[in-house]
Amino acid sequence: MRSSNTNSTKLPRWSEIPPELLQLLLEKLPSYFVHTLRFKAVCPSWNHAAKSYVSGPSYTPLPQSPWLMLPAQRRKKRLPSDPDVEEEGCFFSLAEEKVYRIKRNVFRGLRDDFYWSQCVGSSHGWLAIWNPKAGEIFKEIIYLANPICGESRTLPPLHVPFISKVVLSCNPSRNHNFVVVVASHGGGVGRLAFYKHGGGNTAWTKLDFVREHKYCEIAFHNCHLFALCSDHSVHVWDFGETYNHPKKTMELQPLMAQMVYGDGDGIRHRLVESMGEILLVEHGPLLYPSWDEISVPFYVYKLNFDAKRWEKVDSLGDRAIFLVENLSAMSLSTHKLPELEENSIYFTAEVSDSVRDERSCDFFEFHLGVYNLETKVVKSLYKSGLPGNRNDNSEPVWIVPNPQ
Repeated sequence: MRSSNTNSTKLPRWSEIPPELLQLLLEKLPSYFVHTLRFKAVCPSWNHAAKSYVSGPSYTPLPQSPWLMLPAQRRKKRLPSDPDVEEEGCFFSLAEEKVYRIKRNVFRGLRDDFYWSQCVGSSHGWLAIWNPKAGEIFKEIIYLANPICGESRTLPPLHVPFISKVVLSCNPSRNHNFVVVVASHGGGVGRLAFYKHGGGNTAWTKLDFVREHKYCEIAFHNCHLFALCSDHSVHVWDFGETYNHPKKTMELQPLMAQMVYGDGDGIRHRLVESMGEILLVEHGPLLYPSWDEISVPFYVYKLNFDAKRWEKVDSLGDRAIFLVENLSAMSLSTHKLPELEENSIYFTAEVSDSVRDERSCDFFEFHLGVYNLETKVVKSLYKSGLPGNRNDNSEPVWIVPNPQ
C-alpha cells in the first residue's frame, strides 16, 4: 500500500530556478514593463534576476505610455486586528484605462512632514521630491525617487526660498553622471542652480539669476538647458561634456505673436521639448467643469531660432503633450505609442470651488481630460479624488514608467 505522501504532488520550487533560465524567461517576456514588475514579485531570487536584467547593457526599454501618479492614499483596515495602515502608490495607466496600486509611496520618507512634501519634477521616470518645512528644523530635504523600482537618491541640501521646477539631464538608472537643475525664486529674484552627481562634488552651483523676470520653466534636451523667463525670453546653456562648467550660448528675446490669454491671473505658459523643437503652451485656469465652456483652452507656439520668434502652431501632428499643474510638460510620439491620441494635449483639472460649495463636501477631486487641437474639443477620460482639502502632495503627476 502506497503512502499518501508518495501520491501527493510536489510543489514547484520557483525560487530554485537557475539564474540563466530566469534570464531567458525575462528575454521572452512582452515588452510591457508591468510584466517585469510581476516577475519581480514572485520571490527574492526572481526580483534579483529582474533587477540584474533591466540594469544590464543588453536591456533596451521600448517606448512606454505615461502613467498618472494619483494622490497618495492610505489603505483602510478591514479588521481591528489588522496591522497599521500602509500608504499606497496609485497609478492610472492611460493605455489600459486602469489603476495599478503599488505598496510604495515616494513621500514615505517624509512622513513627519507629509502634508508639506511636494513633487517638483518628473524626468526619465524619476520624481524630484522637496520638503520645504524640513529646513525650519534641520535642512531642506530634496531627493530623487523612482516610484516604480523603489530606488532613490538623496541630493545635497539647497537653501532657497522656494523651488518651482527640477529637471534631470538623463536617466539616473543608466548614467550615474547626471545633472540636476533647480529653478527657484523668492524676493523677486529668479535663480537657477545645478548639481553634478557622480563627479565628487557635494554642493550646488549657481547658474544664473534674473531680477526683472523670474525663470518660470526649464527643460533639458541634448545636453542643453532651456530656461523660459516670465517675459517669454529664452536662455540656453550648453552642458556638453564638461557638466561642471556649463556655457551660456544664447539669450533670446523672441518676437511674440499676439497671445490669446496674455499674462493675466491664472494664465500659464509651459515650456516643452518636442522631437527636437522647443514649444510654448499657453492656457488659462484648468478648472472642471469650466473647460466645457471654453472653446479654445490651449494654444501652442514654436520657437524659431533663426527668425528669433515664437510662431503659432496649428497642429502637433503625431505628437501628444502632457501637462499637470506646477510641473514641467512633456511630449511623446503617437507614432511610437499609437494608443495615444495624436495632435492632442492631456491635462488634469481641479474641481472648481463653486462646484465643491454646491456639493457641500470636504473632498479634493481632479479630472483628466484630453484636448484636440484640430477639433478644439475636450474629452473627459478619468476622475479621482481624496477626502479632505487640497495640499501640495495631492497633485497628480505624469510619469513615464521606468522599471530600472
